[in-house]
Amino acid sequence: MPGSGYNDPLPSSVGTGAHAEFEEFARRYNQHIGHPVLLPEFRVEVRPGLSGTCDLFHMPSGTVLDWKFPGTSSHTKYKRSGPSAVYRTQAHLYGRGMIRAGFEVNAVSIAFLPRGGELKGLAYWTEPYSDAVVDAALDRIDQTLVDLDIMGALDHPERIRDGWTEGGVNVAEPIDADYSACFLCPFQALPATDLDAAPWACPGKPREPDSISRLSVA
Repeated sequence: MPGSGYNDPLPSSVGTGAHAEFEEFARRYNQHIGHPVLLPEFRVEVRPGLSGTCDLFHMPSGTVLDWKFPGTSSHTKYKRSGPSAVYRTQAHLYGRGMIRAGFEVNAVSIAFLPRGGELKGLAYWTEPYSDAVVDAALDRIDQTLVDLDIMGALDHPERIRDGWTEGGVNVAEPIDADYSACFLCPFQALPATDLDAAPWACPGKPREPDSISRLSVA
């Protein structure tokens, strides 16, 4: 049996397969009506060095749609409270990418489909596209990169979590982060990690991914 640090590939595999199937559904729909309405799995560049794939774009309404396939407890949470700040920001970043590709974007949305349920259980969230959300996210990325450089984080990754004080002077504050979505981070502590032996490890708990939708830094 897998150990405590085992990362079950099944949720990710289900998400990958579902994205591929939904892409095919969109292409069949376009063929059925005789002209393109849905643009599936469209590669976008938010800015140089930051890219991703927009799951679906509805061209007549200018709406970005991101598919998520959460487990039961996560789906209940999203249905009740809407998306996390991370997911909301991700949707707007895809919106910026579609604008840069030449499309008019009016709204962003997320469809949460229960991994263990039926289509009638779908939870749908949407709001108008916002440049302010995107600008705030990009500013945070830039400031984080500056902070990492000041910390010398490649040689001292523990400073990301603890900050840096030298000679009684506070050089850098810890970098505030939402650890809930960091399931692929190389600094992520597995349940069995001894933090005394690996003081650089982030104590946040790994979790299974909801889908394969990801932005990537080149």
